Amino acid sequence: MVVTDVVMPRMGGIELAKRLRQMQPGVPLLFVTGYVEQSETLHEQGTAVLLKPFSPDALRKAVAAAISA
Repeated sequence: MVVTDVVMPRMGGIELAKRLRQMQPGVPLLFVTGYVEQSETLHEQGTAVLLKPFSPDALRKAVAAAISA
């Protein structure tokens, strides 16, 4: 399970996900972002996204959903 922000210095979360999926194709991923437009685009691609700010309970539920997907 990998939880990553979409926007990060040097390598963004989307690039990180591409590289991880090359090494571990089945790794569950959860993106977090504060940008609604990014969230909608990633959801349309079938990617798990949690919009910031979020509660610990929302994070727990999003991680559980990503793992079971």
